[in-house]
Amino acid sequence: MSRTCAVLVFTAGDHRTASSKYRAFLLGKYLTEQRSDIEWRIVEPATKMLSSLSYPAQVRESMRQARLLFWRPRHDVVFIQRAIYNKFVFLALLVQNILRIRPSIFDFDDAIFLHSPFKTRMMCKMSSAVIVGSHHLAVYARRYNTNVTLIPTCIRFSDYADIERKARTSDTVTIGWLGGAGAYVPELHALSEVLRALHTKGIQFHFLLVGAFHIAAVHTLFEFLPKDTSEIIDYVDAPTDADLIPYLSRMDIGLMPLSDNEWNRGKCALKAIQYMASGAATIASPVGENRVVIKDGTNGMLASGQDEWGSCLRELIEDPTLRQRLGVEARAHVRSQYSYETQCPRVADLIGAVLEWNSN
Repeated sequence: MSRTCAVLVFTAGDHRTASSKYRAFLLGKYLTEQRSDIEWRIVEPATKMLSSLSYPAQVRESMRQARLLFWRPRHDVVFIQRAIYNKFVFLALLVQNILRIRPSIFDFDDAIFLHSPFKTRMMCKMSSAVIVGSHHLAVYARRYNTNVTLIPTCIRFSDYADIERKARTSDTVTIGWLGGAGAYVPELHALSEVLRALHTKGIQFHFLLVGAFHIAAVHTLFEFLPKDTSEIIDYVDAPTDADLIPYLSRMDIGLMPLSDNEWNRGKCALKAIQYMASGAATIASPVGENRVVIKDGTNGMLASGQDEWGSCLRELIEDPTLRQRLGVEARAHVRSQYSYETQCPRVADLIGAVLEWNSN
């Protein structure tokens, strides 16, 4: 790009929504730090927040956002990050794509076509290009658009670079889980049974769960663990991953159990990527992008069923050298494949490409 390119960005949620946080807010922050010729303009409120307003307020705000799209637009590219959750904004974006007022990029990182099949299909069809976060989503998107690029949900590796880990032989091993627990109660229930079995066998460990969000059922699941060997943190305000480092750096083993269903097959393995970037030995279910990110026995472990989970956990708890080896390999893999440092240039290249297609 020979001049500054303004990108108008519509998002599903605000910076507290994981997909929007990593694939729009932080992406724009780190992309513009690397590229001074890109201006990243996020339209607020996000579509999910807009839909929570009164009906008259929705109409007024939607008209304002439509004017940004249509009335003497001062942007060069439209970036649509899952912005399909308000019918007025969706319609405006669809019209902009049909009329080709500006080239557009549609980005999604979950199997949103399961609950919004028409909207997802139309955005894929009518956008200049599509970005997806996993191989499973790429298969879907390529049914409707030939310009599909897989760009994983990333972390900024420099946030994790100062974490140092050494093989520990005497300290109690910390097993960790990070996320929004409300969406993962079935997985956490299964995990609690695995930890209960280990505890019953006298295997020593500390359990750290971050993201319970005051959900009583989650707290109850782990009540069998002594108070001094478990810690459940309800919420961490983390505008960037740097705010999570104090918790991730304490985890010797990071866990990502997932039920094998159509929604989870579209997931982008962000939890695993965060654990791996921090150098924790990671165990994950072989579901969705986990099977791509983790090479079993090389940079992490894949486990199916409670017996496999228990066996993997026990092996890692008892073998600090194995934990360290997996952690070292994991960090190198994330740094080269799943960091903003390596993926932001690909986003910039795609923005340049859709501009070029539009000019021809």
